[in-house]
Amino acid sequence: MGDFVAPRILADHLRRHPGERLRMRVGNTAELVGPLDGGEIDLALVEGSFDRASFESETFSREPFVAVAAAGARPASVADLLGMRLVLREKGSGTREILERHLAARDLAVGDFAGVIELASIPAIKACVAAGAGVSFLYRVAVEGELGAGMLADVTPADFAVEHDFSLIWQRGSRYAPRWRALLREWRGQETERAPA
Repeated sequence: MGDFVAPRILADHLRRHPGERLRMRVGNTAELVGPLDGGEIDLALVEGSFDRASFESETFSREPFVAVAAAGARPASVADLLGMRLVLREKGSGTREILERHLAARDLAVGDFAGVIELASIPAIKACVAAGAGVSFLYRVAVEGELGAGMLADVTPADFAVEHDFSLIWQRGSRYAPRWRALLREWRGQETERAPA
């Protein structure tokens, strides 16, 4: 999320509010929840699971989760991709957690693929897959440019229609909750304005 959506949101926000000072920290869900709980950061935009008893949240967007490779057609089943190497995020990332959960629902696991490459960066994953190293599962918003340019192919299996929420979270009971909700509405509006008609 931090690599591909947050910078765009922040740039739009600063155009509308040039006097504000912002600091952004990029990390996987597990790396952001700790500092949020400790009061080091005010809010986090996450894709992974979080403790709903500790944090309030609102959905920023619902995003399709797709399989991509350097080339290829859409197979009928996730099992048809198991002969490929899987390129994925590190443990603790929301992207990996979502993939593992949906594989488990099909009695599959990361280890069932022909091999596994773990990388902590979405741009590195995309480059590795585009170079032909294997298949990855990422949010469509993260790969739209590469799909449009023909650098990656959408090989999402017919039996893998998955969408997941990006959520803005903050400490439960925060007196700033109305401000965070208003900020989220503004950010969603910015994204709606950006979407092609």
